[in-house]
Amino acid sequence: LMSVTSQPSIDEGYATVSRTESDNYSLYYRIYNKDDPKIPLVIVHGGPSLPSQYLYPIVDNVDKRPIIFYDQLGCGKSDEPKQIEYYSISQSVNDLESLLEQLDIPHVHLLGHSFGGNVAYEYCRHFPARVKSLILANTSTNMKKCLQEYNRLEKSSPSFWETHACRQVPMPGLLLDAMKHGGRTWCGMEVVVDYVAEPLVPESQRPTLLISGKYDFGTAAAENWHEILPSVENDVVLVNSAHYIHVEADARVFGEILSEFMAHHDVDD
Repeated sequence: LMSVTSQPSIDEGYATVSRTESDNYSLYYRIYNKDDPKIPLVIVHGGPSLPSQYLYPIVDNVDKRPIIFYDQLGCGKSDEPKQIEYYSISQSVNDLESLLEQLDIPHVHLLGHSFGGNVAYEYCRHFPARVKSLILANTSTNMKKCLQEYNRLEKSSPSFWETHACRQVPMPGLLLDAMKHGGRTWCGMEVVVDYVAEPLVPESQRPTLLISGKYDFGTAAAENWHEILPSVENDVVLVNSAHYIHVEADARVFGEILSEFMAHHDVDD
């Protein structure tokens, strides 16, 4: 008999992030299973400025625990100030810390997808005490290399999107919706093209899961995580997937691997 799982509870709200003493902005968040006692999973979306709803399907494939999504400043249901200087990876890191402070969450498992993985990685550099484990999904170490590879494959592959981005056809509705509501002020790999992941000091390293799709356009730009980050414990390549592994053919396997990894690190080190 199949077990019937109840629908997860959903809580929504807004946190406040600052850019100057007088410039405050709203950051939208959504929490599933808020009252579950397990350590929450916080999910950081990519783009930059591809809002978080494309990642909601992860909820269906991981074991029950609180799961927190949020739209980074500049996209989705969060505010989108037009001042370009209000956007950077370091400011995104501080916004995430403000969110977790306001939600009063002491410890998290932190998952970043694509560019979101770079934000999550840099979060560990500055706020490691909050992080129980780090999951980098389809995340590059070198944004320039990733962009070059994207452009090369786009030119050379007649079915680039279906081969190297999302192999799920037709494209999932929530991914289409996120693209429709993407930010316009600070968006695309070009705005972070100079980003290169630098090693973390040992105190900032956290048990890390690398997970990606075999056909992902970013594969070549993600090959040296092991050199940079000695705390990588697992490196999983899903053979039927590309860049949006959580909605492609291996989505369930992706969820199982996440669940097992987090359960292993729920206990105190």
